[in-house]
Amino acid sequence: MLTKEKNLLSFLGSSGTFNPEHIDRDLQFIEYYYRDKGYLNVHVQKPEVHITPDKRFLYINFSISEGPRFKLGQMVFPGDEVVPREKVTDQLNLKGKEYFSLSHLQEDIKFISTLYKNKGYAFVEVKPLFSPDKLEENKIHILFEVEKGEIYRLNRVLTYGNKNTRDKVILRRLRLREGDIYNESKKELSHQLLQQLGYFEKVHLKPIKSETGKGELDLLINVKERERTGEAHLSGGYYPSIGVSIKAGLRKDNFLGLDQSIGTDITFNKYQEIAALNYQSPYFLDSHWSFSFDLFNVSQDTLSGLGSSNSLPSSQDYFSPYSQLNTGFSVSLGRHLTEFLIVFLKYRLQYQSLSNDSIYVLRNLPIVKPAFEFLFGEEEKTENKEPWKKGIFTDIYNLQEGKGLNSSLSSILEYD
Repeated sequence: MLTKEKNLLSFLGSSGTFNPEHIDRDLQFIEYYYRDKGYLNVHVQKPEVHITPDKRFLYINFSISEGPRFKLGQMVFPGDEVVPREKVTDQLNLKGKEYFSLSHLQEDIKFISTLYKNKGYAFVEVKPLFSPDKLEENKIHILFEVEKGEIYRLNRVLTYGNKNTRDKVILRRLRLREGDIYNESKKELSHQLLQQLGYFEKVHLKPIKSETGKGELDLLINVKERERTGEAHLSGGYYPSIGVSIKAGLRKDNFLGLDQSIGTDITFNKYQEIAALNYQSPYFLDSHWSFSFDLFNVSQDTLSGLGSSNSLPSSQDYFSPYSQLNTGFSVSLGRHLTEFLIVFLKYRLQYQSLSNDSIYVLRNLPIVKPAFEFLFGEEEKTENKEPWKKGIFTDIYNLQEGKGLNSSLSSILEYD
């Protein structure tokens, strides 16, 4: 119910506040609740509202006449050449229930309607007819009467509300094509796929009879786009082991309204630089192939003295004089095997280097270097560092200088 009593958490919402507009909806809710329990003749009167003398509180009284609770008798679906009786009878939610339930009846009507709509009868009507049992009081039988209408084909697809998203982004998510016989399940699947894009707050698909009047219909797609489909983040902090650290990133989904994503991330501190750029297109060049690529550059000092602790060292003396560089790219191609199953083929190529020299790329640029020295101070020479402290893992870091290329090819199966 929308009307609720005041409680300790009322300041977080609207509970405890009287709103006359909510009363009619509360009446409908109460009647629906009782009919769902089998009280078909329930009647709820408009409530009486009483205000306390000090006008601080009010009391709302609902008068309810339940009536008898109805049991279920037989449920009859005649069936026809489109939907045989045997296909429906054993699938009804009401089957086997002792008492009538309005919600189960609505589910059964939708189930029968969908079977016909999947055969093209887009505007079929299923009406439940109630008849009382002649021998037992408060027991009813239900006959499902079906008015099929005619078979419809899809004439046009009309989109509304997509100011930024291109029409083709919406249309390629549809599982109905112009000229196809109408299918309700495909319409519902199309609705689900459009929601999964994440670009829309609301998605509404509605078939209407076409103006051609020749057994054709138009599918109206009305969407409300999200105000934001991207994000930016900037964070920083000071850590005893590495000093000042800065992280920043940008990401834009549905780039240019083309269902593409592009993003970049940067991490910057005295001992580490990470820069990454990524791009993804689920329908590359309007094909059925997905494509993505990543560019990355990671340069960092190798840590030592970690044998007895899971945390970062608290002194620069614990840092190895070695510097590492990983830079490269990865490319991925994907293809849908089913609606929600995708197989990817991914290739990765990277250059790796290990040396005693400073190999940082960004901080040595003429524009960046003064800012880096202002934030972090001048870089220490590795030969001035004290010798490594001995520990059980010291030998792991006695690495040789070197560089080289390595590549990999992998396949990934993903459920979307």
